[in-house]
Amino acid sequence: MTDKPLLSICIPTYNRAEFLKDALDSILRQINENNKDKVEICISDNASEDNTEELVNEYQKKSQIPIIYHKNEKNMGADYNYLKVVEIANGEYCWLLGSDDIIEDGGIDTVLEEIEGNGDVVDIFIVKQKGYDKELKKKINLRSPLINDDGNDVLFNNSVNALNRVELWDWGYISAMVINRKKWLSIKGYEKWIGSAYVHVYIIYSMMKQSSKVKFINKYLVGWRSDNDSFLNELKEYGRFKIDLNYISIAKEVFGKNSEEYKIIEKMLINTPVLSGRIVSFKLSGLSYNIYIKMFKDLYPIGHKYPRFWVWYIPLFLTPSFVYKIVRPIVKGIKNTKHKI
Repeated sequence: MTDKPLLSICIPTYNRAEFLKDALDSILRQINENNKDKVEICISDNASEDNTEELVNEYQKKSQIPIIYHKNEKNMGADYNYLKVVEIANGEYCWLLGSDDIIEDGGIDTVLEEIEGNGDVVDIFIVKQKGYDKELKKKINLRSPLINDDGNDVLFNNSVNALNRVELWDWGYISAMVINRKKWLSIKGYEKWIGSAYVHVYIIYSMMKQSSKVKFINKYLVGWRSDNDSFLNELKEYGRFKIDLNYISIAKEVFGKNSEEYKIIEKMLINTPVLSGRIVSFKLSGLSYNIYIKMFKDLYPIGHKYPRFWVWYIPLFLTPSFVYKIVRPIVKGIKNTKHKI
């Protein structure tokens, strides 16, 4: 192996041994004589208490490519782990991969070809993802990350164009991101975002502000495992809602509140179905009235100038929880009927 691989597949993990195996298998079955000198795996373990370390040791013994493993002495939080896994890497580019996700067959060679063909121009590659159930057996339909998706790759020359075409939530989905490691490490001022769960978004936005070009690779290269939101499990509903709003705070810091980029991100946040879906989900979970007051106060400064806030979010907040519980099985029944037909 050369001293410096072209691609480091960087996996931050914590207590995910049962899923990490799938991720590693999806990588190693794609390694061959032509690419084995170009790829390494880097794992930063956030002090897992399961058998993650033993699992990695087993894979290190049989892997054709280096597997670099670092284990923190204590859990330092997701953001620290994102930073650490890139720090321990050697590759020119890092593919950030959630330990519960997988790389689709052919994905590694596709990304290597893109880096070799466009790496002198592009610092951030975004890949398309397939959706799966928790067992990776059943496929789930996902919206395309690319707005007005015509099936073609897209090279964005500036941040405004990129933010206008790539769905907001995909900037936070680490497994879709392949980044120039040197440019990533050059970004300063990220410390205040450690603990936000979106330190990587701050770095990627900052790279874009510094003229890093973005390319969307319109191929399904990563598999996303559903029903497995670790932040929702750890922080519960309101904490997850607050994480989503960090897009706005980060955009304000990086681009400025009067920038075109900030306006795009703010509008996307309000118009996305993800936030409204969270409110409905929270209603079904029976959160206290005080939580909804907090959510409203958080959302109002951002959304009050948009019509959607008044005609969509206000009714969502005001509709009693029992109504959602009545309507939910009816809607699910209709969907199931359509699926059978």
